[in-house]
Amino acid sequence: MAKTLTFIQAVQALAMIRALPEGEAPDTDEMEKIVLDHRPDTPREAALILEEVAYNLEAGPRSDARDIDALRFVSRWLDLADETLDMADVAAA
Repeated sequence: MAKTLTFIQAVQALAMIRALPEGEAPDTDEMEKIVLDHRPDTPREAALILEEVAYNLEAGPRSDARDIDALRFVSRWLDLADETLDMADVAAA
């Protein structure tokens, strides 16, 4: 049974694979799914997900719509983060 990569491992592997000449690069679909299905915990993770979405959209949208779903999840995460900041401002006042 193959080991499942973590989010960061998938991001790092994709960066290394995409630096290879096109004909030498292995299939990246499983790694892309790990990145696109990840729910961000930090602004950096949100940015990495958005970078993957952009890469996918440049090649054409995914047939499974994971790129669009990832955009929605990052958008919701940003909304929640903003609400949390607003609540902290209210509490501090």
